[in-house]
Amino acid sequence: MWERWPILENTIYVFDKGYYDYNWWWSIHQKKSYFVTRLKKNAAISIEKKHKIHDNDLLEEGLLKLSNKVPRGGKCMKYSQTLRYVMVHRESKLPLILVTNLKDLPAKHIAQLYKARWDIELFFKWIKQHLNIKKFLGRSLNAVKLQLIAAIIAYLLVYLFKQAFNDSRSLFCVLTWIKYHIQSINNYPHGPPIYRYHSLNKRTVHL
Repeated sequence: MWERWPILENTIYVFDKGYYDYNWWWSIHQKKSYFVTRLKKNAAISIEKKHKIHDNDLLEEGLLKLSNKVPRGGKCMKYSQTLRYVMVHRESKLPLILVTNLKDLPAKHIAQLYKARWDIELFFKWIKQHLNIKKFLGRSLNAVKLQLIAAIIAYLLVYLFKQAFNDSRSLFCVLTWIKYHIQSINNYPHGPPIYRYHSLNKRTVHL
């Protein structure tokens, strides 16, 4: 599917292993654009150059070449240029190996680009889990956009509500409180309940 997407010039594409296609990477490179992604554990590569990085989060970087000439399905692999790799430290896990055709950015920036992609994925995972987007209500592009925009607006309103009361609880707990009282609003003849939250001597008090 992604092979048919238009590739914009001078654009950085950050994606995970779901889009692991060397020839698609080559298409991005040929369009004078850039990509950052993860390298699979079983990828056939040859290291051309490497050096250690003195950083708490980064371990090593260097240059590599893809050595599998027939990657899958009998297709001829077109990516012949060297790629840059950055090895990122992960607590209690194997290091994360990022691969990119960006060769002029600092290694730390490469890692930050991929982390930003992960943060966006976590954001949409939270929306899917807590804002009731289990499926799309319409199939048109406009319907999907409207549903996502409505979910994002709801997310931001909950966040602002939480910030206004300086509430240290999770967004999910605050959202649960709001959902409960909105659904039972007709049961309050004198108006909705007042939301109060504060900490007393490091003991959390919920009213």
